[in-house]
Amino acid sequence: MAAHDFYVSPIRYLKYHEAPAFTDEMDSLLHKRHGFAAEHELRLLKFDEAHFSALVPKDASVSELSEHIYVDWVLSDVIDEIIISPYAEVNYEDLVRDAINAKDPNLADRVVLSVLHERQYPPCF
Repeated sequence: MAAHDFYVSPIRYLKYHEAPAFTDEMDSLLHKRHGFAAEHELRLLKFDEAHFSALVPKDASVSELSEHIYVDWVLSDVIDEIIISPYAEVNYEDLVRDAINAKDPNLADRVVLSVLHERQYPPCF
């Protein structure tokens, strides 16, 4: 994503109680607990190094960053799935599906329940 000046990295999944301490400021942004490893998450970060460096001495005069960054891309070209939490209830699932459909109907069929969700696979008694 060099064209957009993004830092792109897969998430590294760790057993925090066994892993070494983080040694870089970016570590906490690029690691998750081992229990989430099934997500295979890829993170895109927009890092303003000059702004970050100005914050390090905690200078109160540092200006705020923009709340949003416009990225010119087609979401349906880059999103394979939008996974709903295994703990989500039906009303939340409906809200997510409605919001995605309203924003981009091409993504509506990519909204799926987590494989860990109890409604994903009905009981086979």
